[in-house]
Amino acid sequence: MGMFDSLMIEIDETKIELQTKLFDNRLGYYHVGDVVAGATTGIRVYFDNVWFDSQNKMVYVSEKATRSYTVFVVLAHSVFTDYVIVNQELETIVIESRIKELQYFWNDSGHLLNRWLEFIAKKQSKTQKLQKQLNMVDSAIEYARKKRAGEQPAKINARR
Repeated sequence: MGMFDSLMIEIDETKIELQTKLFDNRLGYYHVGDVVAGATTGIRVYFDNVWFDSQNKMVYVSEKATRSYTVFVVLAHSVFTDYVIVNQELETIVIESRIKELQYFWNDSGHLLNRWLEFIAKKQSKTQKLQKQLNMVDSAIEYARKKRAGEQPAKINARR
């Protein structure tokens, strides 16, 4: 089977790994907003068919499927920018048309910059939360260190 990368998406609130060998094949897990190692520049749209059985599990053979989807993945200048899910398998001509529509839409720098600003805002928020947690841990370690050294520690600073 070899190595591959996974693009993480959701279909009907089910997390799905779209496995691909199109990029660096380093067993990377990429979410919307991530830079994909080995992706090329420009607006690239890929598609895949995804099938589910009656237990809502992903299957890799269409004959075992009770539901099928066509998933379009948009990478803009190596950034996993968007994905679109269609609730059926599409014909080749429809797929080609949809790819052109998505390329045209994401080629608009206004759409692209707005989307990327969303990514930056989410990452900043997550970073701030993690920094607060690290500060709390740092304060607890400092408290324990002073206590062990026989010093009178200050209270743990939860706002640091």
